[in-house]
Amino acid sequence: MASVGMIGASGIDTNALIQGLVGAESAPITLLNKDASDCRAASAQLSSLGGTLSSLRTTVATMDTADDVASFTVSQSSTSSLTATSDGTAQPGVYSISVKQLACEQRTYSKSFTVADSNTAVGADGKFTIAVGAGVAKEMTISATDTLDSIASRINGLGLRVQAGMFQQADGKIRLQVRGLDTGSANAVTFGTSGTAADGTTPLSDPLGLTGTGALPDDGKTVQSAANSIVSIDGFDVERSTNTVTGAIAGIPLALKAPTTVNGVDTPVTVTVAADTSALLTKVAGMVSAFNGVVNSVNKLAGIGSTAAAVPKLAGDSTLRSILSDLRSAAVNSTAGQSGGLYNSLRDVGVSITKDGTLTVDNAKLTKAISADPTSIQKLFARPIAASSGGVMATIRDSVDAITNFTTGKLQSRKKYFDDKAKRDGVDAAKKQTQLDSYADRLRKQFTAMDNAYSKNQSLGQQLSRMG
Repeated sequence: MASVGMIGASGIDTNALIQGLVGAESAPITLLNKDASDCRAASAQLSSLGGTLSSLRTTVATMDTADDVASFTVSQSSTSSLTATSDGTAQPGVYSISVKQLACEQRTYSKSFTVADSNTAVGADGKFTIAVGAGVAKEMTISATDTLDSIASRINGLGLRVQAGMFQQADGKIRLQVRGLDTGSANAVTFGTSGTAADGTTPLSDPLGLTGTGALPDDGKTVQSAANSIVSIDGFDVERSTNTVTGAIAGIPLALKAPTTVNGVDTPVTVTVAADTSALLTKVAGMVSAFNGVVNSVNKLAGIGSTAAAVPKLAGDSTLRSILSDLRSAAVNSTAGQSGGLYNSLRDVGVSITKDGTLTVDNAKLTKAISADPTSIQKLFARPIAASSGGVMATIRDSVDAITNFTTGKLQSRKKYFDDKAKRDGVDAAKKQTQLDSYADRLRKQFTAMDNAYSKNQSLGQQLSRMG
């Protein structure tokens, strides 16, 4: 507020007087500004709480499906022939596995050609066909001017799952290799002749010798036929088109590397699947820590317990208390009738709610529960596939989602209330400040007029005094 100047002719400090009068009227503005500041502080704290709730959601989401909860360790007696892993759905068990045969792709070589290089015409003439598995055969015509390079390029352009390339022998002769791109007997590559000679009756010979049997050194031949992998699991044979065996042992993919028979002696690999207690204990500890982080934050903000509220506006806030109530209800959710096992609540497995609303874990009890019935633990923590309810962790996740929903959530609604209140306070304070400024201007004008009138009266009095 601007000063009106020095003490006037009347001897009254009008500036101090105006400041006093205006100051007496400014109390509502101060209160509105304070309220707006408190509302903004409350909104900021609720935003922070939203981040803490988000951390809780992230943590429980690591245990809200059966795959997440089913933590198992896979061990094996040897890794030279295969590698066994867990995809999270495995169940405890022990298996003896022998790798009888690896899956492989077909590799076929043409007859040998005595040419300077692969870009020299081979002088072959005729037609042949290539087919992969049960697919449609593709025909190729070879003329005497074709080179092995051009033939390979044309084979590669047929759109079949084959790859053609060159191989040069120690004696300098060159062969064409045609390799299947996929393993498994269903992906065998078949070669055939097509067409007849000029007499119209004699079948053309295979121009590249790809149908050869290798009877003579320079003949073409198939050196490796397409084949399936074969493993024996506890005496039961399993075949796959690749060297990755899935579906045989539920939840345990097998990556095959070599046969287990060496020098006529088969040494089976023993694969053991056991519950990974430590991994699940770590996850539960993380969930408890995140849950308690939310509870402690709410207690601090609302002043629940012996600690004063961190923000006055949130002291005893009903929305914060409701949030705690929702989370507690979710945590004590019972899966009775759904789990079909030994455990129906977190308390059954050693996770309990204390008087202040935080969770505590009895690791010994939880460890015993995991060992006794890991399947029941899965059903207690995780929600069944395609189900809309069940599973304590999924229920807590749903509760957090409802609380933090941007349009309908309790947290957002409460934050919006404080944001809107702060804006209204700001608008009201600005209006009152405008009114107060107008009041101050009127006072200045009035005191200025009074001072001027006083000055005139003084001057008139002096004139009359001289006249007398």
